[in-house]
Amino acid sequence: MSKKLRRFDNVIASAGSIIMMFLFVNACKSIAFNPATYADNLLTIGEGGGFTGKETRYFFTKRGQVFMQAGRDTSLIEMPSVDRKIVSQAISTIQQLDLVNYSYQNPGNVYKFLHVKLDGKENRIVWGSANDGVKPACPDLYHLLHQSLKNTRN
Repeated sequence: MSKKLRRFDNVIASAGSIIMMFLFVNACKSIAFNPATYADNLLTIGEGGGFTGKETRYFFTKRGQVFMQAGRDTSLIEMPSVDRKIVSQAISTIQQLDLVNYSYQNPGNVYKFLHVKLDGKENRIVWGSANDGVKPACPDLYHLLHQSLKNTRN
């Protein structure tokens, strides 16, 4: 083989390697999740208050993706996905009971919350305990979603 052909083969091999690296790097990039700008339906549950006043939030997308945000840290941790049927069931219940328009803010010292973002409307429901007057569906939905997180860890 002549020197020119070997050099040409090396150039082709190098170009192929560069293209493969480019494709690999771009394929590994993930789209950042930002709950503030997320355009689709989103359910958030969480708890907070107490001595520190910090909140822990779990963001559920309709596809079952879950992201956690703890305390004052603004970074999000992607959790194992949950069954999208559970999120769909929660969304259906919220729509049937019109919880996106239900106003309830009674946090107490420690509290739990359900933040609903459906069809362009948002609402945050906050309660101190399940028997403080909040609609029973709110703690039920909280527990359904929270339990789905525990089920992904088993």
